[in-house]
Amino acid sequence: MASTLIGNITGRYYRNKAILTGKPELVKVLVEDEEDVPFWYDILVSIRKDKTFDVTPYAFGKDGENGSSKGKKHILAKAKNGEFNDYYIGCVDSDYDFLLWETKEEGNLIKECRYLLHTYAYSVENLLCHPDTLDVLCCKVVKETPYFDFPSYWKEVSRTIYPVFMWTLFLEAKGDSDFPRTIWRQVFPYDCNVFDGEADGCLLVQKLKDKVHETMVSILLSHKSEKEEMLRFEERICSREPLSMLDAPTDCYLFVRGHELYKFILATVLKPICQRLKRDHLQQIKDGHSDPKEIKGRIEHYTKGIADIEKMMNSNYEYKKYTPLYSLIERDVKALW
Repeated sequence: MASTLIGNITGRYYRNKAILTGKPELVKVLVEDEEDVPFWYDILVSIRKDKTFDVTPYAFGKDGENGSSKGKKHILAKAKNGEFNDYYIGCVDSDYDFLLWETKEEGNLIKECRYLLHTYAYSVENLLCHPDTLDVLCCKVVKETPYFDFPSYWKEVSRTIYPVFMWTLFLEAKGDSDFPRTIWRQVFPYDCNVFDGEADGCLLVQKLKDKVHETMVSILLSHKSEKEEMLRFEERICSREPLSMLDAPTDCYLFVRGHELYKFILATVLKPICQRLKRDHLQQIKDGHSDPKEIKGRIEHYTKGIADIEKMMNSNYEYKKYTPLYSLIERDVKALW
């Protein structure tokens, strides 16, 4: 039993509350943490306009049951105990769990519980990084067009990391802890501070290839005898949703550890590109005017309109237009009521 009163609240409470308050359309939504609140709220209100959603993170504060721990395991526990219903639902990151539902209890629970929504991608961050949205995102931030082919770059990144993705997924399915998900901290390079276009994109990919090569040498050194088994696993996992809806090698960025992916694209590409565009725009202002007072005014006006790329990235919900994974989330939401 939960150690706090709020920890014992179940779907029955929210059902009775909705009826007694005359708000049968009200749905309580439990998400993992604060960062997930706007993401899931955006999805839910976009799809079900006939409902009212109260989205809150699973956190009770310093003296509560949960404290600072991540909320996913607690949300899964509520799903396992049958606490969710039409008035009380949970939303979680899929991580590797859903892909491995045959071998992981968490994945099977996510698959079977209709009141448990999930990202299908590894996490929220993977969806926010969708390549078809990044040029517009940069333009919104610095009011300049980034002449960089994000989709092609992202495909090359995905093709490069695909062997590590498939092997780590395979080993986790077997319960092997030699190369856990945290391996992505070592795979992605974060040390490129200057980015001036395609040439630096190629440099980053080469650094990534070198790190992938090192990782694959380590993996095959101890697991070479399992290669045929891994290939059969790969064929099976790619033949069903969600990978069957995509091109696995060029879309696997959606399924690797989201925090590391997010940090990689933000630190090595998006921030440097925006810094360059900002610098170029300021230089154009200086070159285009001779009056120092006018130059100062235009610079002040421009800098006030610049947004923070990381904050903009956190609400980059344009991914919904481009990834078929959103159609799966939409299907699940519509099936709830």
